[in-house]
Amino acid sequence: MIDNSHDFALAVHPDRVRVAGVLLMPLAIGHAILLTRLRSPLASYWTGERKTVNVGDVALAIWVCERPATEAHSRIGDRMTRWRIGRLAKRVAKRGSIAVIHELVNYLQAGFSGPKMKRSGNSSSCGSPILAMIYASQLAHFHRSDSEAFNTPISLALWNRAALLEEKGVAKVWTEEDQDLVDYARNLTPEEIDKMLSGDESEVKPENGKEFHE
Repeated sequence: MIDNSHDFALAVHPDRVRVAGVLLMPLAIGHAILLTRLRSPLASYWTGERKTVNVGDVALAIWVCERPATEAHSRIGDRMTRWRIGRLAKRVAKRGSIAVIHELVNYLQAGFSGPKMKRSGNSSSCGSPILAMIYASQLAHFHRSDSEAFNTPISLALWNRAALLEEKGVAKVWTEEDQDLVDYARNLTPEEIDKMLSGDESEVKPENGKEFHE
């Protein structure tokens, strides 16, 4: 079931989650940018690259995401940071790396949750990375400062961009009605499809008895 109102409210006020017992911040644009710059294998979730994840990678991601993104950027590489990451690596190993990786992946998936979109007929695909698009959108269209954009939760940024694109007529947010139409089309039998192609739609109706009209 699609509940865009609830999903948007959750993006505005996201749940805080724990990974390996550590309370993390909502996944922000800056967190993902920093993990990408550090070539974390966990960045494969949004870059598409596939790499092996080890305990150190998980510990680094937890360290990055347990604080505001701007703070993580300013503190990466110092001695106390290396000590903290080492402690986190021991914590991850003690709790079981596979279980913690699952927790972390669930956190990343929730962080990147946004509305499903469908393009308008005259729009085209973009070559820019998703992080570049939502970061630029926060700066240019929502007048955030660099630090504010860095600390913006990704899910909220995706909703902001979706609302902007819909307002401009470039794309439309996917709704429950859209999903019903897709589900209906998937359930059509070959005979029903033949009738529709031949122009005889009088007997082709959804299971709930309601016809879909263009």
